[in-house]
Amino acid sequence: MEKIGNFGRRNLAIDMFRALTMVLMIFVNNLWTIKGMPHWLLHSQTTEDFMGLSDYVFPAFLFAMGMSIPYAIENRFRKGLSAESTLWHILKRGFALVVMGVFSVNAGSGLQLGPQSRNLFLILMTTGFFLVWNEYPKGRKWTRILRLAGVVLLGWMALRYRTPEGGIFAPKWWGILGLIGWAYLFCATAYLLARDNLKILLGIWLGFVLLCILSTGMRSGHPIVDFPEPNVFDRLRDVLRLDNGAHHALAMGGIILSVVSAEYAPSWSRKTCIGVSLAVAAALIGAGFFAHRYFIASKNLATLPWVLWVMAPCVVLYTLLRMLEDKGWTGWFRLIKPAGTATLTTYMIPYLLTGFCSMTGLNLWGRFSGWVGVLYCLAYVALVLGIAALLGRFRIRLKI
Repeated sequence: MEKIGNFGRRNLAIDMFRALTMVLMIFVNNLWTIKGMPHWLLHSQTTEDFMGLSDYVFPAFLFAMGMSIPYAIENRFRKGLSAESTLWHILKRGFALVVMGVFSVNAGSGLQLGPQSRNLFLILMTTGFFLVWNEYPKGRKWTRILRLAGVVLLGWMALRYRTPEGGIFAPKWWGILGLIGWAYLFCATAYLLARDNLKILLGIWLGFVLLCILSTGMRSGHPIVDFPEPNVFDRLRDVLRLDNGAHHALAMGGIILSVVSAEYAPSWSRKTCIGVSLAVAAALIGAGFFAHRYFIASKNLATLPWVLWVMAPCVVLYTLLRMLEDKGWTGWFRLIKPAGTATLTTYMIPYLLTGFCSMTGLNLWGRFSGWVGVLYCLAYVALVLGIAALLGRFRIRLKI
């Protein structure tokens, strides 16, 4: 536990990477309100062999989350915190993300309290999240009261929730935050056990790649190995919430990049860093083309070509951001800083805005098309970032 290496200081390049992915996530999540968008900006269909810009954003965020894990864990050890408390911290963070994810996927129906039920659900859900997981000042007794109020509110919503068909509150799927939460739980725990042992981390990543190969339908529609039902392989995947391993492979790839960047790259020249980055990206792209012979590239199916073709630009982008950080060319980051340092807060604000604008009729959805609509989406991103920055000034910031 004693080795900390070069992970102690905050990595500004990761903050910038995370901010860029969050800005893009807000941007692409609002494209559905615009008419006539180019196909390459949108999400591909489930069985469509295509990757639009929107198909890169969520996996890039998973990759960024993975990059943050070594720094977060090693920083806890630097502060003298134990491995046991760190494991408990991982479990609490993962649980919070899964809970948020389940609430978000149930937001489509509402509380059945009238025509504004769905909008009311979004507003109350976001309020409950901030009450429970806000970064309150330490040592204040009233913070427990607010957290308890949030727990009661969310509990009441879960019990009161009904779909129009009478269905109850349940994880229909885990949602973006839930998928991130499950990947975080496994990969952060794996790093806690392996630390910066690159051989073990690479082995885990290759294990997830193999799992993705075995668990994903090929172009024929069938997996490579069709295990009889029921089987231990599928049961184990379900118990560990691994799905087909694609999301975990992305997060583990981020962990590996951080380890290499912190433990090996500092002794490399700039040309070597660029060369290694481009070589790794080329290898991932080449492996993706090989896998593409057998699997389509699909975000919804989380296929192996999608995983590899997302990781390649992530490696190059992070290298570029490290170079910008080294040269001090980071002034632009101030414009999007809340998305990198108050990321969860920034992610939740659109839920609040959607509920409020739908309830009041202040939305502009469907009124723009083409590149005018793109400008509208950029303005929406700026609004979200401004609200996140304003909330931060009042010490309102989600932290799990």
